Amino acid sequence: MRFIYGALCLIFIVYSLRTVMALNSSFQVEEAKKEIAAGALLIDVRTPAEYLDGHAVGSINIPYDELGDRVEELEAYREKSVVVYCRSGQRSGKGKQTLENLGFDKVINAGGLKEMQSI
Repeated sequence: MRFIYGALCLIFIVYSLRTVMALNSSFQVEEAKKEIAAGALLIDVRTPAEYLDGHAVGSINIPYDELGDRVEELEAYREKSVVVYCRSGQRSGKGKQTLENLGFDKVINAGGLKEMQSI
């Protein structure tokens, strides 16, 4: 019984690590860095409270679940690059998808605040 429990725990750990690695590999930090230097719009898609606790310089705060309702604020960037980030990269992935669904073609998921601080 201990063997089965141990094996299941190991499988869970390996699966979790693969998921985290896959998420991190989808972050486009180097591309984000170039686009930000070229004037891309930088959006922090975390909550206002998280944003107030610390954010990337030059970012604006639009929580990922408000992007659809606030798209008019972003119209000037429809044909330009937009970089999104959050805490871990999960919400920024959702934000990227939302913006792409709204017709924004150049959206980059830079991952989390940690990745943004490395830029």
